[in-house]
Amino acid sequence: MSSSNFASAINEAIDELGIAQPSTKRSHRGGRREKRRKEKCALAAQAELTASLVEVRRTESKGLGLFALKDLAAGTRIISEVPLLKMAKGNLLDCRWADHALTAFEELDAEKQAAMLNLHAGLGVKDLRKVVVEAMKAGQVGPIDVKIADIHDITDIEDPAFRGKIKVASTFASNLFVVEGSKDGPMAVIGELASRVNHACHPNVILSWNEKNQRINVHANRDVKEGEEIMFSYTDFMGSRKERQEKLAVRGFECDCETCGNDYADKRRQRYTQLIDSMGQDEEQVKHRKLSERENAGGLLEATEAMTLLDAEGVLTLSTVEVLHKMVGYHKAMGNLHSALDCVETEMANVAIILGTDCATYEMGVAEANKLRSELEKHGV
Repeated sequence: MSSSNFASAINEAIDELGIAQPSTKRSHRGGRREKRRKEKCALAAQAELTASLVEVRRTESKGLGLFALKDLAAGTRIISEVPLLKMAKGNLLDCRWADHALTAFEELDAEKQAAMLNLHAGLGVKDLRKVVVEAMKAGQVGPIDVKIADIHDITDIEDPAFRGKIKVASTFASNLFVVEGSKDGPMAVIGELASRVNHACHPNVILSWNEKNQRINVHANRDVKEGEEIMFSYTDFMGSRKERQEKLAVRGFECDCETCGNDYADKRRQRYTQLIDSMGQDEEQVKHRKLSERENAGGLLEATEAMTLLDAEGVLTLSTVEVLHKMVGYHKAMGNLHSALDCVETEMANVAIILGTDCATYEMGVAEANKLRSELEKHGV
């Protein structure tokens, strides 16, 4: 029975029983109220769960941090929170980013403003001035940027209101994360709890944006022991040491972790970047089947080497998903549908761990796997 016939049958049964049906308009309002009620319950349940999994406490040298209260299995959703603040990534690239940050802050309600100002303001005046001056080289600037550029020391600021703006700009620059996955493109977000998570070049969690539930999610990408600090990478996980240090300097600190001191790990990550850059040049051609069989085979070899380098890191990241996705493309272009399906299924198993099964990436992967299975059945393979 089609969905329309089924709906008609239900309506006829209701008419026969003499049950009054609510108007469409009222039904929609009730549906929206029910949806909001469920969302509030889900938020409360997640907040309660998070409180049972982790706590904020002081670290030895990095201020406050987030620590596991119990053993956490890989794939555990540790945090799922509505951001305090979000704005388009494009506003960060605009040289008037400090003005955009202040505007976004002023649009928050008092509760969210207080929560944001309670976060760490890691950039001092000199660091903030350096960031602004670099941004100003790109073109036109906003009024707050000009004022910041003229400051050389905290004693230069006499106006209390302007001191407050400096605090906002510093807090914003120290706590934002750029996330993918929004229908509006990459976004900068700040989370009340997620922003308490400190940096590690070898992280034990992944931070992501879930467009479906409009939340910042943090998942364990490996098993985490009770008492272990929760940490994710503020930079491109597989970036070189030089690239990572440059990005961290913008946040006002330098990383001296074991990974940053490992020359072999740095060479491994540099090689990975070379491979990704090489495969990136082929991406559109792979998609439209414009590469020769030999070129596809070469791309697949590069992707296989990249996976080996990722495996050597011993931690699951979004890079793993990215490379598996490229392998799917190469296998499909070469007609290796069984191998393509194997890669999709491995990709989705990894996505389930680091992003969850309720994200668009997982749903697209399931659809791709079903499509490949249908093609294999069609060809009797």
